Amino acid sequence: MIGKIYVESLSKEYRKKLCERALTKGTIDRLAREVSEKFLRHRKAFRRAVILYTAAALLMAMTFLSPAASAGSVKAAVISLGCLAAMGIVIFTTIYYAVVTRIPRQFAKCLKAGYPELEMLYGYEMIISGKAAAERPSQQLPFSMQIEDAFKLENSGNIVVTGFVHGLIVKGRSVFITDKNDPHRGQIAAVVGRIETEGGKPAIQAADCHAALEIVDGKSYDLRAGMYLYRERSL
Repeated sequence: MIGKIYVESLSKEYRKKLCERALTKGTIDRLAREVSEKFLRHRKAFRRAVILYTAAALLMAMTFLSPAASAGSVKAAVISLGCLAAMGIVIFTTIYYAVVTRIPRQFAKCLKAGYPELEMLYGYEMIISGKAAAERPSQQLPFSMQIEDAFKLENSGNIVVTGFVHGLIVKGRSVFITDKNDPHRGQIAAVVGRIETEGGKPAIQAADCHAALEIVDGKSYDLRAGMYLYRERSL
C-alpha cells in the first residue's frame, strides 16, 4: 500500500471568496492573522527539523572521519556525507516551498486577485514577516471600492464610477487608483468631486452602500470597470 502525504491548504471556500471579493475587511484581517500565525508555527518546526538533520549529519561525519578510519573508508564516508547533504538541501527546499509557504502563497495570490488594494496590509511579505499576525488597533482600509462601471461626462474631463463602497468616503477627499490587471502601474491619486447614493441622491459622503463617485479629471486616468479606488487613511 502506498502512503499519502497530507499537505495542508487554504480552504477552497476562502480562496473562492477572496478572488470574488466576497469577504468583509474584518474577515480578511482575521484570516490573515491566522495564516501568518500558522506559517510562523510551521517555520519554527521546519527550523527544528533542519537543526536536527544537520546535527545528525555532523555526528555521522565525526564518526566516519575519525583518525581510526582507513583511507578507503574516509573517501567513501566523504562521498556519502556529500550525497546526504545534497539530498537534505533538496528535501528541505522542497518542503519549505510545498508545505511551509503553501498557505501564505495561496492567500496572497487570491488576495491580489480580489483585493489588490489590501496587499500592502496582508500581502505575502506581511504574512511571512509575522506583521500580519501582530495585534493592531485597525488595519482595515478606511475606504475601498471596485469600479463596476464608468461613465464619461459630456464637455468634461471627469468620469463617474459606480460600485459598492466599503468603509467611508467623503466628497472632496483624494483616493488612490489601482488596476490588478496592470500591477506595474504606479500609484495614482485622484479627487472625488461629487457623490450620489442609491436613487441618484446627492450626498456629502457614502458608507457601506452602492454609490456613484465623480472623479475629477477621471479621463486622464483611463478609469474603467475592474479597477479599484481606496484610501489608506481616514483623514
